[in-house]
Amino acid sequence: MRTGGPILTAFLLTAALLPGCGRKYPLPPVGNAGMPPESSYVRVEGWPEVPVAVQGVRDLFLGRDGFLYVADAQGLRRLYTNGAPAPVTFAGLQAPVAVAQAPDFSLWVVDSALQEIHGFSLSAEPIRQFAIDRWLIARVDTVNGQPDTVWQSIVPGGLTVDDQFRLYLSCRNLDLVLVCDTAGRLLDTLAGPGSGILNVAEPRGLDYWNGAVYVASTGHNWVEALSVDTPRTNLLHLGGTSHAGDTAAGFFRQPVDVSVDTTGAVYVADYGNARVQKFSASGAFIVETRNPDDPTARPLSCATTPDGMTLYIAFHSDQGDWLEKYTRPVRPGGNEGGTP
Repeated sequence: MRTGGPILTAFLLTAALLPGCGRKYPLPPVGNAGMPPESSYVRVEGWPEVPVAVQGVRDLFLGRDGFLYVADAQGLRRLYTNGAPAPVTFAGLQAPVAVAQAPDFSLWVVDSALQEIHGFSLSAEPIRQFAIDRWLIARVDTVNGQPDTVWQSIVPGGLTVDDQFRLYLSCRNLDLVLVCDTAGRLLDTLAGPGSGILNVAEPRGLDYWNGAVYVASTGHNWVEALSVDTPRTNLLHLGGTSHAGDTAAGFFRQPVDVSVDTTGAVYVADYGNARVQKFSASGAFIVETRNPDDPTARPLSCATTPDGMTLYIAFHSDQGDWLEKYTRPVRPGGNEGGTP
């Protein structure tokens, strides 16, 4: 297993010394009064048109290329918009858990079993892979009176990429969001453990939009938008001021994934509350979407189209895992229901 040497100690210290540890956030922004509520998304019946069996879904991702990607126990698959699998094979993966796509349409996949990130071209040809076990964070124990370095492997949660081709990886077990380039060089720590500004707890799903990385901080029952440029700041906070979580609109219990459309609207897979919630770019709650038939169906991952009109959700219940497609209702005359 590769080790990272002194640079890892620096990154660990950076995470530990992040400012604001323990500070609380103000209440989420209040929406504009008098605006009509947006109608809930409506399930598209008969989708996928071609039955797609999924099991152990870890990520559902809508790429810049318009394809839908599913990372589950069977590997990574590309789907057409009608839900039918595309005839491509992403070789060399064992347990893909998160997918992201760069501006040049290259795909980046983190594999938890291999402890690697793999890059693929749009045609699914391998272009690069690198190990993340070199980034292992060390702690020092004492064995027989002598210091002994104990390495902790990364349990990856989510992956995203910004406009500068920087990759962001959430580490669930270490409460970190790390930054690297597409050559595998560790660049920085975006967020570290704690309960205040620039802190995360069991971070999972990530998304990038307009200079910010959005993080589903599952252990905090929060979602954060963190600026990618320095000095780093918290640009948006969703989920209230405590870690307790809640069932009320605008709060979460175990948020596991986040997706952002081109208007800045934020979609959160609120696993513990069995719903996907939508927020405006300023953080005002807009609407929630639930499975209309199964109240036990919990969202594992969600992805939105750039215009926010269509929402894809991977659900889990006692019956297993499955995919569904939702769309915003259209009023007679062609107007969308409600105000985005």
